[in-house]
Amino acid sequence: DLPPTEQVLTLLEETLAPLPTGQALNHRIDATLPATPGEHLYHLDREQAVLTIGLRGLSFDSPDTAAAELFQEHTSNMAGPLFTRIREELGLAYYVSSNQFHGLGTGLFSLYLGTSPDQLPLARTELENTHETIATKGLTQTDLDRARIATLSGLDIEAQSPSAQARSAALDTLLGLGLQHSQQHRQALETLTVDQLNTFIPTLLTQQKVTSIVQPPPPQR
Repeated sequence: DLPPTEQVLTLLEETLAPLPTGQALNHRIDATLPATPGEHLYHLDREQAVLTIGLRGLSFDSPDTAAAELFQEHTSNMAGPLFTRIREELGLAYYVSSNQFHGLGTGLFSLYLGTSPDQLPLARTELENTHETIATKGLTQTDLDRARIATLSGLDIEAQSPSAQARSAALDTLLGLGLQHSQQHRQALETLTVDQLNTFIPTLLTQQKVTSIVQPPPPQR
């Protein structure tokens, strides 16, 4: 009998060999700033008010993706500054966090919260103040260490799934990053310094932004 590794490789070769070679993906596109920056207000028949601050994010092949990933972990974590200040200390939001995706040529980084309509003005002020404080002061070494542990732990859990590893390898190949990209990205996460991270953060947070607010319509008179 073949060793397990050889058995898997044999099955992969038999299964994948009939697939056509295909062509490399042309992912180079012109990345432009939003056509309508500023503030956008939408009225919906909902009880909550939702505020989102959107900023231009990164392309999937940016050299700063490791810094962006660690920063997003810091701002989305329940021990991070957004949740601690706005929800835990002040009780101004049902939820508050950050999100991002790395796209083709550009991406998105956003800060968001959900609150009651009457608390929206103060919640917005606190979110914007926290945004500005992070952009100015950056993270401490302790902040970075906590974010790094959480991020690497998530990668370790994901790596236990063969399907996740296969999906990652397929995407890295399709996007032209190479099969070693996942290991290279992990190394970047492990070695990024707090100075490098704090150099990146202002370039992200001081960009032109889009603020979107969804809240109930005003009372009828």
